[in-house]
Amino acid sequence: MYKRRARVVFFGAATPCVALLAEALAERFGSQWLDARAASIGLPAHCPPATPDGVALTGAPAVLDEPLLRWADLLVCLDEAAQAACPELPAGVRRVHWPAVAAVVELGVGDAALRGALEERIRGMIGGMALLAGLDGDAP
Repeated sequence: MYKRRARVVFFGAATPCVALLAEALAERFGSQWLDARAASIGLPAHCPPATPDGVALTGAPAVLDEPLLRWADLLVCLDEAAQAACPELPAGVRRVHWPAVAAVVELGVGDAALRGALEERIRGMIGGMALLAGLDGDAP
């Protein structure tokens, strides 16, 4: 079923560090399934180098622009500002909003509730892909 990894952009308009955390968690738990990128609206990101539990937050989020949107299969809006600022998407790109993450996003990247909400959603996405690939016999 899956010929390549799904391309996911985690968009944190007001919370670029949370987008970096989502990217890092996606790479940690599902690098065989997801090609993840963090994006923001260009706010400077003054993120810690790592979370208290050791998840490295490297680099800076990309600015959400047309080339990044054309690359993506899925745009995940992580906060209410991202949901409001989401531009029109190219054909074939889906957008989802994770309200459970948005509800705790202001707690910051070091908070266990935010980390848990992100991890639960990312693992759920990966689990769905693995289930579908297993049904087709295409698991990596």
